[in-house]
Amino acid sequence: MKNHYEVGHFKYRLMMVLLSLFALIVTAGQSFAATTCSTCHGMPPLDSADGTRNPATGAFKGSHQTHVSPAGAVAECNKCHNSSGHTNSHAATDGYNISLASNIYSSPSTAKYSKGTSFPTSPTPILGTCRNVSCHFESPTPTWGKAPAAAPATDCNMCHATPRGNSGSHLKHEAMVVAGVAYNGINACSQCHPYYGFGSYSTTASESKFSHATSVGRHKIVTKSFLTYSGGSLTSVLPSQPNNYGSCRATQCHDTGRDNPRTAVWSTTKASCTACHALEPATFSHTKHLTGLTGSFKQNAVCGDCHKGYVKGSALSATPADHIDGNVDVYFATPGDLGYPVNKAKGTAVGSCSTSNCHSSGASVFKSATWGGISTGCDFCHPIANLSAGHIAHVGSFPAALKFYSYTANKSSGTSYTFGCGSCHPNSVSSHLDGIIEVDLVPAVAGGSLKAKNLSGATINGSKKCNNIYCHSNGYSANFKCITTLAWTDKFINYTAASKGSKDKCAWCHGNSPNSNATRIGSPAHTAHVVGIHFDDIFNGVSKKLPISGPASVNAAHGKDSRSTTINCNICHAATMTTSANDKNTNCVGCHVGSYAKNPVSLISDTSKHVNGTVDVAFAAQKISTKAQVVNSSFAAYTANSSGWTRRSNAMSFKTYTSSYDTTKNTLASAASPYTPAAGCLNIACHASISVKWTDTVSCSSCHTRLK
Repeated sequence: MKNHYEVGHFKYRLMMVLLSLFALIVTAGQSFAATTCSTCHGMPPLDSADGTRNPATGAFKGSHQTHVSPAGAVAECNKCHNSSGHTNSHAATDGYNISLASNIYSSPSTAKYSKGTSFPTSPTPILGTCRNVSCHFESPTPTWGKAPAAAPATDCNMCHATPRGNSGSHLKHEAMVVAGVAYNGINACSQCHPYYGFGSYSTTASESKFSHATSVGRHKIVTKSFLTYSGGSLTSVLPSQPNNYGSCRATQCHDTGRDNPRTAVWSTTKASCTACHALEPATFSHTKHLTGLTGSFKQNAVCGDCHKGYVKGSALSATPADHIDGNVDVYFATPGDLGYPVNKAKGTAVGSCSTSNCHSSGASVFKSATWGGISTGCDFCHPIANLSAGHIAHVGSFPAALKFYSYTANKSSGTSYTFGCGSCHPNSVSSHLDGIIEVDLVPAVAGGSLKAKNLSGATINGSKKCNNIYCHSNGYSANFKCITTLAWTDKFINYTAASKGSKDKCAWCHGNSPNSNATRIGSPAHTAHVVGIHFDDIFNGVSKKLPISGPASVNAAHGKDSRSTTINCNICHAATMTTSANDKNTNCVGCHVGSYAKNPVSLISDTSKHVNGTVDVAFAAQKISTKAQVVNSSFAAYTANSSGWTRRSNAMSFKTYTSSYDTTKNTLASAASPYTPAAGCLNIACHASISVKWTDTVSCSSCHTRLK
């Protein structure tokens, strides 16, 4: 019995030892296995494809794979779960429950999981969602275990607003178009951020979609390297937090157009233009075009005149792809229409506008203008060589000297006429560069003295002929007449031959004295003065009159200037013209042919004294000779005084010889008093020093006072 007990007791002890050893082995085995996370759920935890527990892999329903990095780390677990350290004892410590932090990822708005901070595991779990978590920009998350995001067009909205422009400057950027690509949807994001939507978060081709959001707590701002975004606070992206954004300095987007980057603070409100460059840039010729034209032109230029559609204060261009495309696009309607290089890369040398109507003569003749160059004077756009038709005859080389519009002065001198453009064109700068060639001759319009003297009906007709303008008139105070001009494209040189219907350009306005027709526009007084003193009514000393004209060998009233001065315009208008020849009047042309003197090409010696708004009377600095002698017995009484005459050659002979003539003792210029319309001619030897006015009616006794 005893032996039996002892044997039985031994067996019991042996069994306990074996059981203890087994328990020790098992316990040791369990302790060793629990030292790794993969023993229960893998690290990082695997997500079950069908949502059921897979004992072979440890996968279970969840979204751990899109939250934990491929390497996995305990610290990543702590961002969502409690901060126990998650050692091999966390399961027992948590009572084999699933525990979460009371504020997930220490979010500013206290982020919680919808099922609480601790709940038991279950083979058929009902999973929840997170709210206010920073990682999801405080937006409600999808249910844990939901299929990963895959469609950028819709799934971006799980974290970001739609449109994404609800924060910072997103709206401003999404409204833009760059290089033909619209800033909308994922295209907008990819302009500044890596292209998350299609697996190109990095340069690694195998990068998964939405990789920027697949690391728990990864709410950093990642931009492309060229943007150099810096500063600000990461919490600025959270709706609940103050906006403390950083700034971006990028040559590709925010620069002046000359590769000079501008710093743009995210969310700062600025005028759409000033974020990159001044509203009115001061570089090169911008200031001249934007603010410096109104003194001479209808208006200043606006951005859209040269950069299609980008006008200050207006909407973007109809072709906004041209903006921020890396090029300086200069055109008015279609690329190249201003002659500026198409798609000129920014930062390269400036170009020139070679076909801009703004820099043209107004007649489709363009002036090439280099951006930043200096252009002064009217001749920059209106050079002499480009002026049409009658301009040369009217303005000479004047445009080179002009500095402003509406110039009406008369700068004629020498043999060149130089009238200010305002004499024929509008005087208001509102008409300059308005796209219309305008001729305004109305005297009521502000202008110089010449324009003010035009008749009220002054105009230019469809044949380009001017009517009722002072410049083309006889210039008289009495019997004032304006003459219809030749066509603007015509000129007198075209009518020099008789077969062309010869036209005398002097007679065209003044008539050609002595007038052969009483209806001509000359005056009786002019007819009475020209040719010579009493040339057509001189007694020959015997019984008849002297021949009116003849060669030097003939004792004629007119023909040899030294004994019978030819009186023409040059005698009384000596400052205006110096020639006495006349080969145009029918009364003169019979003799003034062959070797006789003719009208020179330029009759006017000083144009400043012609067509200047006044009647310039300047007596010639020469003595006057005449065959109209008084009898010898009367000569001393009439002309012997100091301002009178000297009888020449055969002194006591009376008219009968070619050598019989009288000459004034002094030149007209030295003896006569200055002419005024009110006083008339004073101390003129031709009138025996008797005062006479141009409009007086005279008779023989007016000068020969002894006949009274």
